[in-house]
Amino acid sequence: PSLITRLAQMTAASGREAETVELLTTLEAQAKEKLSPLHFTVLDGLVQGWQARGIAPESLWTKGSPALKKALAPLRGILAKADELARDEKGTVDDRQKGIRLLGLAPLAESEKTLTLLLSPSEPPPVQIAAVRVLAGHTEPRVAEALLAAWKGYSPTVRREVVEALLARPQRVAALLDAIEAKKAQPALIEPARLDQLRKHPDAALRK
Repeated sequence: PSLITRLAQMTAASGREAETVELLTTLEAQAKEKLSPLHFTVLDGLVQGWQARGIAPESLWTKGSPALKKALAPLRGILAKADELARDEKGTVDDRQKGIRLLGLAPLAESEKTLTLLLSPSEPPPVQIAAVRVLAGHTEPRVAEALLAAWKGYSPTVRREVVEALLARPQRVAALLDAIEAKKAQPALIEPARLDQLRKHPDAALRK
């Protein structure tokens, strides 16, 4: 990560709200025309910092302080541009990944449609994986449903990332087991180590 990304990450992780608000205000002032490298580096760092504190970035829109919510509000324009960038099939994979990562700051209700579309097997695997990781950062139960819906079309590399995301939360483990029982997900396509992890899950109810 760049120095700017690390500084933004440290700012969010430390909970220094005044500095965070100042960073967000500066970004909005520079977002009149198009997304710049500064937007990617700063917002990427802020998202990582909030996640390090155990805060889902999207929760800040509703549960943040009045000052933080006020600073976040103008970012909807930046996130709209990030959405366009993520969807742009003519764009480079690197640029599309950057756009997808910025969507990690958006409420799931606003990013879900794009992220789900980007799970399509017609997308490059790095784009799919970036979408999986952003979806995995949300806590809503419907994330598991979205990840499992495209199961049959995943390449081994993408499926591995999806399984990791599903195993990260008990409710998603339950969804994966339900899909296996309903023959919507085939155990043969899951790595042996991960199947063993399912068998040894600390929740006895999920092991049955």
